[in-house]
Amino acid sequence: MQALQLSPGDTVVEIGCGTGLNFSLLHEAVGDRGKIIGVDLTPEMLQQAARRVEQHQWSNVELVPMDATRYEYPSRVDGVLSTFAITLIPEYDQVIRQSAQALSENKHFVILDLKFPENGRPG
Repeated sequence: MQALQLSPGDTVVEIGCGTGLNFSLLHEAVGDRGKIIGVDLTPEMLQQAARRVEQHQWSNVELVPMDATRYEYPSRVDGVLSTFAITLIPEYDQVIRQSAQALSENKHFVILDLKFPENGRPG
């Protein structure tokens, strides 16, 4: 989260937000004036994320049920986060490119993920 360098009022997009587990940390960073956009393809995950949003009464969270390759970013994006989701997207390179292009100047895209070694064997 620190690597995103978010500030109160920022807009952040989480690709593959799942159940919204990162939302509390993102909300802490952007505050009530900021916006959190969670993008996920799985309805069951987004249902859990919606319950989390409702439970915390966050009015600044938007959940988008969509394939990340088709997501159209808002005009201002101050951060993009993806945790353990990019490797699940066959067109990951397209998503990375689109995400990077959507960022405002000097803003950050942070990915936490796993990748198998090229030889197919763990180190």
